[in-house]
Amino acid sequence: MEAALREVPHEERPRLREAWTQASALAHTEPTEATLRDLGTQIWSRLDAQTAPAAPRQAAARPPVAPSRTLMRRFQRSLTAVTAVAVLVALGTALYMQPVSIEAGEQVVVTALPDGSMVHLNSSSRLTYTRSFGADVRLVHLEGEGFFDVTPDNVPFQVQTFNAKVRVLGTAFNVRAWEDERSPATEVTVDHGQVSLSPISGSAPGTLLAAGQGALVRSGADLPETLATVDTDEVFDWRDGEMHFVDEPLDRILRDVERRFDVTVKTTPPSLQFDTLTYLKRDPANAAEVLEDLAELKGYALTSTPHGFRLSRPASSN
Repeated sequence: MEAALREVPHEERPRLREAWTQASALAHTEPTEATLRDLGTQIWSRLDAQTAPAAPRQAAARPPVAPSRTLMRRFQRSLTAVTAVAVLVALGTALYMQPVSIEAGEQVVVTALPDGSMVHLNSSSRLTYTRSFGADVRLVHLEGEGFFDVTPDNVPFQVQTFNAKVRVLGTAFNVRAWEDERSPATEVTVDHGQVSLSPISGSAPGTLLAAGQGALVRSGADLPETLATVDTDEVFDWRDGEMHFVDEPLDRILRDVERRFDVTVKTTPPSLQFDTLTYLKRDPANAAEVLEDLAELKGYALTSTPHGFRLSRPASSN
């Protein structure tokens, strides 16, 4: 940039540097429509000012302009036009490279991708993809849990999580990948079609999964683990607002409660989190409703805290 400025007339340098700085800044943040409109207006206003013909003057008011100065003035106008085009191209490139991000709050979010594929996002989950989605690969990044119903296409569809990747052409499957759980893993369950699951690093071939099958990749593992039995009702029911768990550890259930209702739940003693239980609740209204059920099922004591709830085992049960 500085090398290029040395070739530009001194009076043009501040404007060129300012325009380029604004365009570069946009490459690191999502530009708003108002920002793009304002910057575009500034660019074209300067272009008009630089290229507008001079107002007619009386011949006697000034001596003829030397040919060398006329050439310089034309050069400056051409340079301003090139600068405007370069900045507009930079803005378009910056916008094109910005990822699209879809986040689910406390509710399940259903969204359509550019290729028509449908995605259900569980509470507190996030899905991102670039605007070049579908050019060479249909690539999305998932943080949390999502159910994908992929439109068949010759362009491969790939889901990447914190530690694994899932490849498909057209199918429906569930991906659960919470990096903050006690035993973080990417778990995949297939509804129909086939998928290939593999660790995100390494060159080992992926594990093929068909309808009704599941597998997981534990954090740091070199190969997926195939699940012997899969309860698809338990896996898929969250899309309908249900909380369904079969012989699951309490800490996994409580993490789902925390994400869905944006609360904090502590356990006393900490070993309580290893208790397992089976639980089904259709469209619970709030965290307290679920926690009261769990307390009744296992004989826990439930108390409210300034920051959420606490489940504890009565002293007589220790």
